[in-house]
Amino acid sequence: NSIHDLRACVDYVSHCDKAYLSSSSKIALHTASAGGLVVGAFLNMFTGLVGAAVVKVPFVDMANTMLDSSLPLTVHEYDEWGSAQDPEVEACLRSYSPYDNIKDSNDTSHIYPALYVTGAYNDTRVGYWEPAKWVARLRASSSSSSSSS
Repeated sequence: NSIHDLRACVDYVSHCDKAYLSSSSKIALHTASAGGLVVGAFLNMFTGLVGAAVVKVPFVDMANTMLDSSLPLTVHEYDEWGSAQDPEVEACLRSYSPYDNIKDSNDTSHIYPALYVTGAYNDTRVGYWEPAKWVARLRASSSSSSSSS
């Protein structure tokens, strides 16, 4: 599972390099496209392990995207993700979808790090609305460390 692999890497860096990284706030993640799925899910599952993340054109709403066969690459991605038309596949996708699993404002123990998120209007792989929807939902959550910026 890529999400837990990322957690292991962050743990390794933070524990093995204490001389340089005196705190997790000095660790930043950088990703793009489908890597946004991994980082977004990581940020939902684990709190306080990184100080920031740069997330470029992230694929963070894959359950809804995979339900829309009119999008250019959806049908081609069925081999990798499965068809979200199948309720079991949809449930699996939603179980770790960054968009679907943002912690709600009642979970005060979970704080998201500072984020720099981009989208691209002409990207044929990730719709510009995915990062926009994700950021809007993150901002609506009071569990974001910088919800007003």
